Amino acid sequence: GNKILDLSLELRNSINKNYFSYFHIKPNNESIFEPTHANFFETYFKNERNTIMVAYKNKTAHDFNQQIRKIKFPDAQHITAGDHIIVGRNNYPHSIYNGEFGIVISSKSAVIKRNIPVYVNGEPKIIPMQWRWVELLFKNEENNDKPVSGYMLENFLETDNNQLTSAEMRALYIDFKIRNQNLTLGTPEFKDALKNDPFFNAIQLKYGYAVTCHKAQGGEWENVFVVWDYNLHKSFNVLTDKQTEQHKTNINFFRWAYTAVTRTRTKLFNLNPPSFSPFSSLIYVPSKIRKEQELQTGKTSKTLRIQL
Repeated sequence: GNKILDLSLELRNSINKNYFSYFHIKPNNESIFEPTHANFFETYFKNERNTIMVAYKNKTAHDFNQQIRKIKFPDAQHITAGDHIIVGRNNYPHSIYNGEFGIVISSKSAVIKRNIPVYVNGEPKIIPMQWRWVELLFKNEENNDKPVSGYMLENFLETDNNQLTSAEMRALYIDFKIRNQNLTLGTPEFKDALKNDPFFNAIQLKYGYAVTCHKAQGGEWENVFVVWDYNLHKSFNVLTDKQTEQHKTNINFFRWAYTAVTRTRTKLFNLNPPSFSPFSSLIYVPSKIRKEQELQTGKTSKTLRIQL
């Protein structure tokens, strides 16, 4: 009788049988919900405990993180105490790893800014880099507190990219060399200083309210909000535009959908999910209109008969 389990089994059966012509999520308002655009964020904050929002695109996750933070911290000018975060890249000096979720304990208002000269495609460019000191709280495998403090790289936090640009990565290294001109490249001293440098090894974080399905994979939450933005063009408004079956009648979409809906243990909330069947493109044409079409074209139309 678990409707989320039933839904996941339907998706898995479609994948196993290579049947991708039917997709429909029916809300029952007990375990599966479909909030409207108007009450979406109200519904989110009413179910905020042990909750994650899952999207397909990095930009979608970034945009929803920004909208959630505007409501949660209306006066915050930067990352702040209580913010939910997720580690975006392994950081061995701090023993935190890609995909770990945590909470901000505190953050300094002052930032360190440096403009780094970098050649991009043979042209000299100035790459602005910015660091902020933060204190973070994670949980270890034994569910004990794991506090971490250090510089966070704001270049990574405030964009919708999932990784630094090649110019930013070079800028980190060049910045280190500029600050350590007394060290000789390739020496043990150089390597040791690079390994322990707090700016070169700055923590790379994203806000952790909304994440891509890839980042959520392997985790489970009581409440999961799925934003159905799979493979949609840039101009599509996932909050209001009508979904179509385009780019979804394939195994990749069904695998993504299966992973997204199975992140939840209790409640599944869907924002603008698609719905289609083998008959989605069929239309009813009255016989009078059909006859007029045949007069116009001189061709007899094929008739589809369905026995009920």
